[in-house]
Amino acid sequence: PKRDREEDAVEESPAKRRRSLEGWKSYTAADGKSVILPPYMLDILNSDKYKPDPRTTFESLLHVQAGDQITARNLGQTPKFFGQGYQGDSFFVTEKMVELWNELEKDSKWSIKKCLSGPMGVGKSYIAWFLAAKAYAHGWPVLYIADAK
Repeated sequence: PKRDREEDAVEESPAKRRRSLEGWKSYTAADGKSVILPPYMLDILNSDKYKPDPRTTFESLLHVQAGDQITARNLGQTPKFFGQGYQGDSFFVTEKMVELWNELEKDSKWSIKKCLSGPMGVGKSYIAWFLAAKAYAHGWPVLYIADAK
């Protein structure tokens, strides 16, 4: 018989939770809202090395549809192998990209967690870039980390 995973879940102790937040600091975004972030994210936010292109350069993404060809712009970081090969920085918007964006846009009041999985070369980086770029074009606060570890 299958076990209920919720019954097996062990709640994280307050001491362990405090240790995992050691070194985290407050960061105030351009909209005036503050969040607590780990040091590596603060380094990204405080460095010009990861500064994205202005939002106005992403305005062309506001009304794209499946089948449209777009050119990737700088969101601050570039995933490994992104833009390499015959297509370069231009790619076609797929129905899946539009479907995922519509799902995110519909529920923009709450945090949404998605996991893109699949073998190398299926387009996960292009989907992630597209979603982050659309959010950025729409004025959402975006922290794009291309290769999360």
